[in-house]
Amino acid sequence: MKSTFTKISLCLALITATMTSCLNGENEYHEIYFYPQRPEGIVFYADQTTDTTTLVSYDSWTMTKEGEWFEASPNSQEIPAGSYGITRIGISTTPNTTGQNRSGRISINSYLSISTPIYQAAWLNIISPQPKYTNTDANGSFNSLKARFELDLLYNTQSHAIHFSTYGKSATLTSNAEWIKPQIETFMSGTNMAILNIKPNELSTAREAQLSLTSEGVTTIIYVKQEGKKKI
Repeated sequence: MKSTFTKISLCLALITATMTSCLNGENEYHEIYFYPQRPEGIVFYADQTTDTTTLVSYDSWTMTKEGEWFEASPNSQEIPAGSYGITRIGISTTPNTTGQNRSGRISINSYLSISTPIYQAAWLNIISPQPKYTNTDANGSFNSLKARFELDLLYNTQSHAIHFSTYGKSATLTSNAEWIKPQIETFMSGTNMAILNIKPNELSTAREAQLSLTSEGVTTIIYVKQEGKKKI
């Protein structure tokens, strides 16, 4: 990763406190932050394997990480006195086929130190229907977070669209019931809309089906329920 250094004049430090100045070879001004700022941390979906963040620092720094399931680089940067560095940090991992959420952290050690958590969910990025989250941990640990996707349909619904983003080269969407089928089953990487062909429910009882979205060896289920035909 490349780092960009910007020289800052000593006289500008007299005008604004946000600039960097030199005194005996050391920075008088110290600041460090990630950009963009993500208070919730850096979150990967199950089939997502790369992401980046940018570090802005007025001092040299080194990085340490917690978690064996991901890599981050570069792990250090020298910042000359009177300058600041803008460094793009790359984060990489493998598809999360464990069925469990994964968590870690990168810490930046410098004159000032900061850190950010790194998470990878066990599910794919289904946009609609929206997930229903549950967490059995009283402290709200990400590792205990679960997502369930449910789609409720009227008895006479004949078509419905769902939306999702996948990060692998391709993804598939299949159904385990004859009364609800996607118009196409194979999708390319990116944000997709899938149209579902649905047969009206002529029965008075509700029926259920499962749609399976698969990408990079990870499958996430959408649980579908169609109400029974209403009596007139």
